Amino acid sequence: MAAGPREIFELFRANLLAGEPALADEHWAADAVVEFPYAHEGRPQRASGAAGLWAFATAARPAPVEEFRVRALHGTADPEVLIADYELAGGGQRAVSVLMLRVRGGLVRHWREYQDVAVPA
Repeated sequence: MAAGPREIFELFRANLLAGEPALADEHWAADAVVEFPYAHEGRPQRASGAAGLWAFATAARPAPVEEFRVRALHGTADPEVLIADYELAGGGQRAVSVLMLRVRGGLVRHWREYQDVAVPA
């Protein structure tokens, strides 16, 4: 059985804490879409496709993650979708995020993240 959104989120969490890339190429659908509607100026708000995801990941490379706290995980009526509320800390920075993650057939199809990086460290 293919990984669902909860398993992909847990892999994302484990990878960041291990100092690895958030998710390997093999976890992304060829037409996946990543959105950060409130991205900081100069950072992309949306990317799609393999080339777009690579450019997005390169531009948004964060400080090393020292702490990853899951504040809440919510399943939805759609089994492909997970809503995650989580907090990252590292490099003197702290960010709180709410993520809408859609996974189909074990591949990320849509990643929409609302991030507040103004949280005091």
